[in-house]
Amino acid sequence: MKNYCMPLLLIATSVCLCSKINAQSNEKDKENENPLHHRVSVVFSQSHIPAANETNVKKQIFIAPVLGVNYELWFNRKWAVGLHNDFTMETFNVKKSSGSEIIERDYPVLITLVALYKPVKHWSFFAGPGKEFEKNESFHVIKTGIEYGITILKTWEIGFGFEYDIKLKGYSTWQAGIGFSKNFY
Repeated sequence: MKNYCMPLLLIATSVCLCSKINAQSNEKDKENENPLHHRVSVVFSQSHIPAANETNVKKQIFIAPVLGVNYELWFNRKWAVGLHNDFTMETFNVKKSSGSEIIERDYPVLITLVALYKPVKHWSFFAGPGKEFEKNESFHVIKTGIEYGITILKTWEIGFGFEYDIKLKGYSTWQAGIGFSKNFY
């Protein structure tokens, strides 16, 4: 677990330190002049892992807590690219999609490169490839998702999201969560 925490903290810290600070102009003016901006988010979500249900004799629903740290570079008001990183804070067993093999997952970390599209004011859609790293076995992933964001305090946002992660040759997960974002204009 300690092996994954330090890189995530370093990513979050370096993104915050690299943001530009310009105290001379109004934030609204900066947004209108140059729509290029950075956004950093912390996301708290719950992940439903259907493949973990099959390993449980009682067939109960298995839900694990997930901490996300995201960085996005917005080119304009509609398009962005970003790194969406998830840390599942749970150890569990899953049945692989390719057969009856059961594997242990010990605090997996997922790193994805996503493209984001915001067709209207509050709604964003994203998708992209990534990789889930774990000491027993790592999987390639395709992440898809949707978010509804509300602006608060000018540069801060609160977002409600839903994601579906397809682990190729592995298992898939559903996530629902709430995120807190800071925009750096």
